[in-house]
This record gives sequence, structure tokens and C-alpha cells, in this order.
Amino acid sequence: MTDREHPYQQTIDLCQAALESVRDELGEKHYAHASEFVLRYDEWLVGMEFAIDCLVESESAVSRAAYDVFERAYSEMRKAQDDRLRNLQDLVTGAKS
Repeated sequence: MTDREHPYQQTIDLCQAALESVRDELGEKHYAHASEFVLRYDEWLVGMEFAIDCLVESESAVSRAAYDVFERAYSEMRKAQDDRLRNLQDLVTGAKS
């Protein structure tokens, strides 16, 4: 048995790290819901989309570091051009003047 039991463990880890980076902004309820999609149901994109939708709806500021983790996760899922990722970029602190 290898260290990584799940064949997509790197994707799961990146998604979970992205969610953790915005945990305070999401609040516990939304964080738990998004994490459940990622960790329990292997619906990584759904979990990430849910988190971004919550952040956009609440107009929460997101750090550049948090965005970068989301970007890596989306790239790992081969979704780097996804519209929601661009929506998240609009929330990056200092991104808009």
C-alpha cells in the first residue's frame, strides 16, 4: 500500500488547502459543506464552486495567497480557465482599483 491511498490525493489535498485558506471568510457552515463535497463525495469541483459562489455572493475579500491555492487546485483539475476562478480573482485584495 502506498502513502497515497486515493489516486487523486494531490487534487483532494489542494482543494482542501484552498478551502482552508478561506475558512474564516466562508464561515463554518459553508466551509463544512464545501469540504464535504471534496472529502466525502469526491466532488472536488462542486465543492470549490460552492465555496467561490459563497465568497462572491458575500463579496468577501480574498488574499492573493488564497487565490493562488485555488488556482493551483483548479489547474490540477484541468479547469484553469473556469469562469468561477475568474470571479474569485475579482475578490483578491487590491485586484480592483
